[in-house]
Amino acid sequence: MVNSVSFSRDGKMLAMASSDGMVRLWAIEDVGEMLARGCKLLEDYFVENFEALESLSSCQNSVNKAAVAPGLVKQGEKLAKEGKLIKALSFYKQAQQLDLNLEIDANYWNNLCWFGSLHGYAADVMDACEKAVAKAPKYKGYQDSRGLARALTGDTAGAISDFQEFVDWIGDDELTAKPQKWIDQLRAGKNPFTEEVLKDLLEE
Repeated sequence: MVNSVSFSRDGKMLAMASSDGMVRLWAIEDVGEMLARGCKLLEDYFVENFEALESLSSCQNSVNKAAVAPGLVKQGEKLAKEGKLIKALSFYKQAQQLDLNLEIDANYWNNLCWFGSLHGYAADVMDACEKAVAKAPKYKGYQDSRGLARALTGDTAGAISDFQEFVDWIGDDELTAKPQKWIDQLRAGKNPFTEEVLKDLLEE
């Protein structure tokens, strides 16, 4: 049984005397330290549950925000593949706002470009297409994605240029048969990307 309790003068220690003659000392954290420790323990949870961080103002510091940002990009990519482009775009934007130094990999931009175009948001994801190409100019696979977006937004010349660079880069007739067909159709003034073609590309 505890008989008496006493705080140290600086408020950082608590002494508890019990009936068995024992005195126990406890280190006392201030509220700020307790909150900081709690927020630290929740870092991994915040990465997958951004809305939880939004609701806990005490945890909204630059470290936690930066930790959450990459997770938002991954969630945005997943949403893009599912066709939920408006939300996907907002997640990418939020990630960049949370961490002003965030470097989003070219592949994440490319997936936003490719799936956004296939789901009917080519104009909305054009900036993502440009960023993917700019981040990895030697990898022409990203120009294949930008070519799709360009074709769907009426930039026929740009689409042909992108597809041609991709074809020349691959250099394999079997692998380039499809984009070569797109080039031929675009040059003939035809639209190679019918609803059926876009559906097939989504299912690949």
